[in-house]
Amino acid sequence: MAKMRITPARISLSPGPKADKDNLKTGCTSATQRPPSWADRLPLPPVQHDVAWLTKHWKPKERFETADQVRERRDKLVRLLENGENAARRVAKRLKRCKPQRRCGSGACPICGRRFRRWWVGEVLKLLSFTEITDGDNDAVVLSVTLVNRDHRRQAGQLHTLDLRKLIDQYRTQIKRAGLNVRFMVGAVDISFNIDGLKRWEPHWSPHLYLLVNGATSKAIREALERHLIADDAVPRPIRMRTVKNGVKAASYAWKSAFFQRNSFLDGLGRPNTWPYPMKPTQVRELMIYLDRYQPTDRLFLRNVRRHGWNLVPF
Repeated sequence: MAKMRITPARISLSPGPKADKDNLKTGCTSATQRPPSWADRLPLPPVQHDVAWLTKHWKPKERFETADQVRERRDKLVRLLENGENAARRVAKRLKRCKPQRRCGSGACPICGRRFRRWWVGEVLKLLSFTEITDGDNDAVVLSVTLVNRDHRRQAGQLHTLDLRKLIDQYRTQIKRAGLNVRFMVGAVDISFNIDGLKRWEPHWSPHLYLLVNGATSKAIREALERHLIADDAVPRPIRMRTVKNGVKAASYAWKSAFFQRNSFLDGLGRPNTWPYPMKPTQVRELMIYLDRYQPTDRLFLRNVRRHGWNLVPF
């Protein structure tokens, strides 16, 4: 296989105003208050690759979020943020001003996030259309891979200390040095707030990388990455893999704008498991302030794929 290069994808937004005082304290800048152009110019995929249309007749809980649903979620989020600290109120103000043809482009905005997801899923489905999803452990299989590094955990109130770009760069470096050959690897960072019902460990933020991988077996992936991802009580399985059966669901799950608190417990057989719950208001505020600092593409991970204009192109 030819030598592979890693090209991070970034969308350049227009320069924003001076960073607010709270973000200056953490050495980070917030998203622009003046609407950037990407959220209004981002092209929607054709019907055959549009997740909003492809899932239209699925069961209600499995359908892609509608425009009305994300507007309602945005309005609830605004009210929650308005009851928070100054930094949260600034994010609320930005989201509240998000209008058609003048989108805010904030990484915390459910409305802008929905449009970005439609574009993202469409591009991933085009990549998957060139692969054959099969059963078995061979390099034709498309695998969903979740990676959790315990070094990326943050206690409540400390999420701002996590540099998202450095986190992704670290994964890129580890995968490159491990010599893991793949046809392509695409995905994004998800963040949950984890709590243990047995109180074996302290509650914490848990960033994790969700990937769709083609061209490598599960054995090769595990052997390449297991020395970097160490299991413990909080993360008994830092590498999780499944064969992708439904490309639409997998692509949609890879970049999400809805986040959850995950509660750990032991099932009837004594095996560790988790269950998602809605986050508490303080957790939502902390996460939205954090995500507001980043562009949607800052959460993406691409290997052997690059963005050419508004297209994801394998190379």
